[in-house]
Amino acid sequence: VELSPGARITTPTPLFFANGLLALCALVAALALQRPELLALGAPALVLLTVGLLDGGYPSVTVRAAMDTPRALEGDDTRLRITLTADVDVGLAELEMGLAPPFRAKGAQRHVVAVRRGRPRTVELHLVPLNWGVLELPTFTIRTRRSSGLFASSVQYRCISTLRVHINEEPA
Repeated sequence: VELSPGARITTPTPLFFANGLLALCALVAALALQRPELLALGAPALVLLTVGLLDGGYPSVTVRAAMDTPRALEGDDTRLRITLTADVDVGLAELEMGLAPPFRAKGAQRHVVAVRRGRPRTVELHLVPLNWGVLELPTFTIRTRRSSGLFASSVQYRCISTLRVHINEEPA
């Protein structure tokens, strides 16, 4: 299955905002009360923010997808296998399937897996085609976090390949 990655979207996590608020409150309190020792209360949060901002970027995750079959019958269970590989320990990666109308999910649409360096992790997404014809496979999103935990990154992948679905003529 050929994949087309979208743009990487980076967002700060709640941990970033909590540390920023704590550092800001300590600074305002130290200035308002003219007590420099109050800055010491916000120093750990400020150090964590600085380390997080200087963090070396996002882990490189290689994504491969494969269907168990290029053809299916209408209403049959088909599997889309997504394999994640990284050259560094990613920690937890979240994989979420965005279903298109001609498919119904069988099982979970969201999976959280630990991706370790050099150990590929495979996630099976179960799809049930509801219509016959040549169907575009659904998109899926992979979210990872920087090692500091202050920023999260998400990339949406679009499957360029299609699934050929034939009419199921057996009575239900």
